[in-house]
Amino acid sequence: MVVEKGIDFDSLFSGKSSVSKASSDKVLSCMFLDDVLCSFRKSEKFGVMDRCMKCRHYEEFLREMDEEDEKVMDEIDRMRRYEPRG
Repeated sequence: MVVEKGIDFDSLFSGKSSVSKASSDKVLSCMFLDDVLCSFRKSEKFGVMDRCMKCRHYEEFLREMDEEDEKVMDEIDRMRRYEPRG
């Protein structure tokens, strides 16, 4: 998780945020993993940044997508093996 200095995440999650108005009103989730907070995103509309491609969360996202693709392809292969030939 990328953490911005000056944010008390315990109070942020408890609803008693001590985040000043000088920093963002809320910390947004990572572009790739919803359960990861990213202090670099400043807007919901903000797209993928160059720094995202070097982030360990992006690598984790790619690894998860590769695993999912592998499962789908294995299922397709299994279905083709048992497909009746007509």
